[in-house]
Amino acid sequence: MKLSKYVLSLSLLTAATATYAVPATVANAATKTMSGVISKDVIVRAASTPNSKNLGTLKKGAKVTIYKETTYWYQVKFKNKLSYVSKDHVKLSKKPTTAKPKPNTDQVVSTIKSSQKANAEIKSNVYFYAKASTSSKKLGTLKKGTKIHMNNVSQFGWVEFDNDGKKNYVYKDFVTKISKPTAKPGTSKPKPETSKPAVNENEKTSYKPNFSKTFSFKSEGHNGTLVYSKKKTASGYVIWSKKVANKTSKLYIKEAKDGVYYATNSKDAVRVLPYSFKVGQTYKNGKSTFKVTGANKTVKTTAGTFKSVATVTGNGYTFYVAPGAGIVKMTKGKKTTFELSKVK
Repeated sequence: MKLSKYVLSLSLLTAATATYAVPATVANAATKTMSGVISKDVIVRAASTPNSKNLGTLKKGAKVTIYKETTYWYQVKFKNKLSYVSKDHVKLSKKPTTAKPKPNTDQVVSTIKSSQKANAEIKSNVYFYAKASTSSKKLGTLKKGTKIHMNNVSQFGWVEFDNDGKKNYVYKDFVTKISKPTAKPGTSKPKPETSKPAVNENEKTSYKPNFSKTFSFKSEGHNGTLVYSKKKTASGYVIWSKKVANKTSKLYIKEAKDGVYYATNSKDAVRVLPYSFKVGQTYKNGKSTFKVTGANKTVKTTAGTFKSVATVTGNGYTFYVAPGAGIVKMTKGKKTTFELSKVK
């Protein structure tokens, strides 16, 4: 997709998604299947998007075979056609339909080698992988209570951790943070960090737009408005109604434990600000690298002055993200490409 298309269509998240597409699947087990039971009446969709064609309804208690898993959807058969249902309404059977893994792949690991201090712990026995996908090489089983150093969490829920200098992955639902990180046994006391302290620790400050406000803006010479539609998707995205030049579309915004996301649909999503963050921190959006370049800044816009603003650079753009307002300004070089004009 060309960058100019996103500048006009997304308005608030213009350039961030232009040069890449964020993968939509957590795992694509095309050759494997799982089984489940519908836990609540659910609408069957033609595609894995909340706005795709409604094919009918599966009733509570219906048994389904799952052919494919994406971030928020299961692919099932409905009236002899491959269709999609929300994962929130499916309870997986205890035993998958595939054969059990060979015993030699189930090595139980209770100690992870790392030069970095542990900041997380495994909640229950779980497989860990060479890449952020269940279709990648399975390296073994992490035992409950195993201490790890968590590097980051992807938008699809994969925790990257350090294992003897290599990056391994485990799903976030099986990991809990340690309130006070402990040093690796037998090592000297770590030196005090010289970098600036993290901002938004424990999510004390919300950087998503306030639902009760109407945001007016100007983007690439076009005036527009953004209003909360009072609707949400099954995956937790809040739907905003965006109107530009008398054309109305939808903008999806979600605040999660690992940051604030903007999207034009359920497949394309960009983390515009990570949680928690500090100046100099870098993170990935697809193949692009983004960097937190500022925090606690005061930024003046046509809509007024915003404080405690964080700045993020990526793909040649700078995003100014303010508490309770989200993106309030965007620049490319010295040119302002987006700016709030009024908040009421």
